[in-house]
Amino acid sequence: MIDRAGGISLMEGTNDAGENMTTNPKHDFALVDGRAVPLSGGLPEGVYLYQRMRTIDGRALHLDAHLVVLSEGARALFGRIWRPQKAQIAAEIAELLRLNGYPAGGAVVTLRLHADGTRLLMADGVSLYREYALRSLRPTAVVVPCSCYRAEWPTSAHYETVRWARTEARRRGAHVALWCDADGVLQRADDAPLFAVRDDVIHAACDAAEVERQLVLKAARKAGLQVVDRPVEAALLDRYDELFAFDCEGVSAVASCGDRLYLSLVAERVAGALAACGGTDFPEK
Repeated sequence: MIDRAGGISLMEGTNDAGENMTTNPKHDFALVDGRAVPLSGGLPEGVYLYQRMRTIDGRALHLDAHLVVLSEGARALFGRIWRPQKAQIAAEIAELLRLNGYPAGGAVVTLRLHADGTRLLMADGVSLYREYALRSLRPTAVVVPCSCYRAEWPTSAHYETVRWARTEARRRGAHVALWCDADGVLQRADDAPLFAVRDDVIHAACDAAEVERQLVLKAARKAGLQVVDRPVEAALLDRYDELFAFDCEGVSAVASCGDRLYLSLVAERVAGALAACGGTDFPEK
């Protein structure tokens, strides 16, 4: 989904019938450093880091881990020591959803941390799924060559690369773009980390610190699935049994890439393990 708040999610939040899987109650306000600001009044500009977070009943899941990503990114990219106050940000998330008329249940918010330390918090929509789930729409995919400044961090440059890659995928008749770097490694499906399955073994870059990737690795182990620290390679697309991605709205099992069709059996098991954790369990470092 791309909406006025600026959030991007895999498959733009549509289901099999082309219906939106997220609803947008009002989106009248954002919070800038905790202050309510009308979206029509203009928002902070400039480079930033961001995290999209799933919420349930106004509570952000894995907030600690998301704040660590922003804090470490601020130090690495901005040369800034950012010490977030978890309780304050948690309260701001609940207040943002209340201001925008969100009901109880699942929703998504985006927290941006700008280079000057300004925080921008935006509501991205209400999810039809309360918990993490296997999304009903299985997207088609296409490989898109992508390079991005400091691709290991969720930056404003990363955000714009997602938009351009998705535009290219749509032009070529697919739903999502599989980011392919100069070494032929497939990093992402749109804005979500990508995983491959071969002979019931999940292939993934296991050392990446992003929250969603680590959640999938933990869920896979809970489900009794084997995981190997191995990149997903474009040259092996015809040999993988499954491709799936995970963002804060759930697991998406890729239906096809070119002429290759994929299964979704392992993706279903991972989604089940994610839903069972209820948003309270996070992988050990």
